[in-house]
Amino acid sequence: MTKTIAMNTAELTPQDFIEKVVDYKNKPSQLNYLGDKPAIINFYADGCKPCKNIEKILSEISKKFKSKLHVYKINIDREPELSILFGIGGLPTLVLIPQNEEPKIIQGNIPKKDLIAIIERILVKSSESK
Repeated sequence: MTKTIAMNTAELTPQDFIEKVVDYKNKPSQLNYLGDKPAIINFYADGCKPCKNIEKILSEISKKFKSKLHVYKINIDREPELSILFGIGGLPTLVLIPQNEEPKIIQGNIPKKDLIAIIERILVKSSESK
């Protein structure tokens, strides 16, 4: 079951991931995105200070783009299987998943204005052009 947390992002368990993002267990050769709108997945760890900064930014972004994208988060310490699936090496790592396109991976502590510009270019505009 997805737990919605105070920061307006939803923490995914492996089962949530299979139901909402990609069914990597039953269809490992077909990593097709299952969502109804673009998504951002924030891979983080509790002790990561830059991750906390990104989480605050993503909370604001989730409000700004509420009707246009999903914002999820995955704790790599609790869900190592999911971090391995995306080859997560450094933190924080954001996976941007547009509709019908390959995911884009962004690493590091990104300033809010830059992250919003990236989201608008990769996720929002691609979903509006459908």
